[in-house]
Amino acid sequence: MRRVLFVLFVTALFVVAGIAVAFANGVNVEYGSPGNSCIQDGTGWKTDEESTAILNAGDIITSVWVKAGQNCVQVYPTDDSACYDIVVSGNTATVTKVGEERECKDISHLEGDFSRPTTTEPPPATTEPPPATTEPPPATTEPPPATTEPPPATTEPPPVTTEAPPTETETEVPPTGTPQPPSKGCDDSKRIWVWTLFDANGITYTLRDLHYDGTYDSPGKDQQCYYFGCDFVAVKAWGKWVSECDSGYDYWRTLPKGAGGGKCPLPNGPSN
Repeated sequence: MRRVLFVLFVTALFVVAGIAVAFANGVNVEYGSPGNSCIQDGTGWKTDEESTAILNAGDIITSVWVKAGQNCVQVYPTDDSACYDIVVSGNTATVTKVGEERECKDISHLEGDFSRPTTTEPPPATTEPPPATTEPPPATTEPPPATTEPPPATTEPPPVTTEAPPTETETEVPPTGTPQPPSKGCDDSKRIWVWTLFDANGITYTLRDLHYDGTYDSPGKDQQCYYFGCDFVAVKAWGKWVSECDSGYDYWRTLPKGAGGGKCPLPNGPSN
């Protein structure tokens, strides 16, 4: 007899401990306990005598029944009764009796169903860091080769005129004499300026300028026309000094004034 009493005592302790856990953290319902009147016995949740149900955090109330006298009245999710008002928020439901009619019985307790979201475990965290790259990239110690050679100088002057290219193609006027080699004991200070002119077709022409003083970039247009034709227009011009020590000096020095020209007469004749 004492053994039976001891077993009953231990069983009672476990029941009380289970109820205490269920009501921890503000929870006031029993889960899956027998004695349900409105839902399947042994399932869902049930309050004792309260009209407010507080489920575990994370549980979601899916239905609420009011046990009133011998009646079971569903008030959530459908509520066709005028006797009770209900407020549901997540894991909490509160029912209030509002009807005074005879069929509106006092609330004995609440019963209902719930859902519990499944907890998915996050993927395991990767705690191993990626291997560190300790080897630095090879340093470039060899400097690039220095460029000591200066860029080639541009000796050609820019175009001297913006007039339209000539409509007639002239042939180059070659020198009429044979250049003589410089004589011994020459004087480099004796110089004659000689122009080289280019037409639009790349043909070159040469012209002596006895009055060149370095203040202009090409011979006058009247001189060009006199020697090479009234329609001649040079698109490029460059010149150089020919001294007594250069071959060709005697040719340019002894060239008669106005030689090789006369295609477009000037009022006062040529100056070269």
